[in-house]
Amino acid sequence: MQIRKRYLVLAALGLGTAFYLRGKRVENVVADLLLELPARNLSLKGQLESLERSGKLLSERLKTLPDTSGNREQLRHILSLERWGTNRLRVFAGAAFERDRSSLYRPEEHLDWNELREDFSNARAELLEVGRSLENTLPGQKVEHNQMGPLSRGAWLRYLDTHASLEGLKFKA
Repeated sequence: MQIRKRYLVLAALGLGTAFYLRGKRVENVVADLLLELPARNLSLKGQLESLERSGKLLSERLKTLPDTSGNREQLRHILSLERWGTNRLRVFAGAAFERDRSSLYRPEEHLDWNELREDFSNARAELLEVGRSLENTLPGQKVEHNQMGPLSRGAWLRYLDTHASLEGLKFKA
């Protein structure tokens, strides 16, 4: 009898999951689980504090890293997403939505390591400034992410924080 109950519970979970996933792309499910759900429990103030903290940590780490072509490439990647995401956040405050790519925000190849580090500090400061301006935006509003579909303000902030932090682990000392 105990085994049957387990099978019934597993079948119910499977059906519930299948119903939830019906018509959804994998990217949307990932965004829901990794971005939207955790962001629901975080205040805007808390998310901005996390972005500020992680930005300072990454800036400090960048000071200790050597100027190599691989590290410059990695930082250009982080910067392109940081600036692109900041632009998408502006849509929450009323800016026109533009379907563009992060590569359009990529820093120029000729910038040296110190210029890229300074650019990161400026980009994170701009992100925080835009984030603070979103205090009175509509809570249910969503803005399109090119791969993950529509994201809430909180999910965008979590995405940008997580992206820079995870990509920051790829630098070579």
